[in-house]
Amino acid sequence: MARRKKQTRRGPRAFNILSAAEAFTQSEILLRGTTGGGIMSFITGQNDLAEVSSISGYSQGAFQYTTSLEGAGVISLADFLGNPSLALNVMSSNARANFVPMAIASVSTRIGFKLFKKLFAQPRREMNKLIRMSVGKGVATV
Repeated sequence: MARRKKQTRRGPRAFNILSAAEAFTQSEILLRGTTGGGIMSFITGQNDLAEVSSISGYSQGAFQYTTSLEGAGVISLADFLGNPSLALNVMSSNARANFVPMAIASVSTRIGFKLFKKLFAQPRREMNKLIRMSVGKGVATV
């Protein structure tokens, strides 16, 4: 007997709005934990990250300098492109400091979306039928 050819698996043809919302939420959690701001502040933020040295005193015939960071509250894409090493240092320290809250928020978001999908399966099915009738098959799903 001849072997049957396996059918190739195809990915979803339509754009899933609920999956996009979950991906947006997860990326918002990640960016808020690492950069201190959301997606919009990361994209549209100012280039204000800098290391500033100042004289803190004079002792034994020499000036004493201290360095501090300015603009480290919210890291933006412009900061990242302007001074990548400093931005990565700030982002890694923020990630270490916010790891547990980010993990809890990420896991609870995933559980919430799974629960939402299970609880609202019937209304979502009906909405998908309406979308298919009005827009066409393979455009978008909920």
